[in-house]
Amino acid sequence: MPTSIAVSVIVPIYQVEQWLKDSLQSLVQQTLPQLEVLLINDGSTDRSKEIAQQFCQHYPERFKLIDLPENRGVSNARNIGLAHATGEYVGFVDGDDFVESEMFEQLYRAAKQLDCDWVGCQMCQFDTLLPDSSEPFDLYEHYDDTYITNKIFKRCWIETLQLRFYSNVIFEDEPFVYLARFYARQSAQLHQRFYHYRMNPEGAC
Repeated sequence: MPTSIAVSVIVPIYQVEQWLKDSLQSLVQQTLPQLEVLLINDGSTDRSKEIAQQFCQHYPERFKLIDLPENRGVSNARNIGLAHATGEYVGFVDGDDFVESEMFEQLYRAAKQLDCDWVGCQMCQFDTLLPDSSEPFDLYEHYDDTYITNKIFKRCWIETLQLRFYSNVIFEDEPFVYLARFYARQSAQLHQRFYHYRMNPEGAC
C-alpha cells in the first residue's frame, strides 16, 4: 500500500534556469519522506523545463512535472498545482529560492501536534548578486507576514474555503494569506528561519 503524502509542495517555474537546480536540490534533501513536489512549468522558454525534467527522471517518487504550453502567470500556476495536489498539507516554494532540509518536516510536525490549519516559519533574504549576503528577514517590519512560501496549509481546509490565487495581480500572496489567517481555527509560527528568499531584480516583485 503506497504511503500517503504528508505535504505537497507546489513550485511555479518561469525563466529561472540559473537558480532552479539549487531550489530543487533543496527539495531533494528534505527530511520529510512523505513529500511530493509539483513542478508547474509556466511556459518557460529557457532551460527551466529541461532542468525540471531531469529532476523528475532522477527522483520520480518525489517530483512531478506539469507543463503549461504558454505563460499563464504565477497565480494560475499555483492554482493548477492546488488542483493536482494530494498531500494532507500544501506548501509553496518559488523556483529561485531554496529551503532548509528540515523545513517541511518541522512545519508538518507542528501542524499535526497543534492541529493547525496553517503553520509558518521565519525567512532569510539574500541578494542574487551577493550569495553570501544572507540576513534575517523581518516579516513584520513592513508587512504583516503575507508571504505564502514560508507556510503550509491544510489542504482539505483550503478546499472547504475554496481559497485560490487571484490572476493578473502583483503580491498575489496577500489576499490568500489574509483570508487564511482570518478563517484559521488554529495556527502557529515557528522561530526557525527555514526559507531563503532571493532578492531577484528580474522577479515579478
